[in-house]
Amino acid sequence: MVPSLVLGLELWLFSNGELRFFNPQRGEFLRTYREERERGDHEQQRAEREQQRAEQEQQRAEQERQEKELLLQRAEQERQEKELLQQRAEQEQQRADILAAKLKELGIDPSDLV
Repeated sequence: MVPSLVLGLELWLFSNGELRFFNPQRGEFLRTYREERERGDHEQQRAEREQQRAEQEQQRAEQERQEKELLLQRAEQERQEKELLQQRAEQEQQRADILAAKLKELGIDPSDLV
């Protein structure tokens, strides 16, 4: 082990001939180029996975929004159909009332016809 006062690091020589810098303040070795590259690759893969998750979440939210919109459209369509049926029923009732009034004018009791 050789200390460097300028860098504030220690240079260690391992039995396999490898030289490594050690940071005594942090209690850890500095990463080698290969370790740093692998770390960068892992970070990039993690970021890509996170991006994919975010995209999937956005797609899921969009699908839910579309499904909700479809349900709202169906509910509006059902409301309109119900309103139309109500209008038809009212028209039929008015027609029945008019026919009953005409029958009464002719002296016929509409309840006798049923």
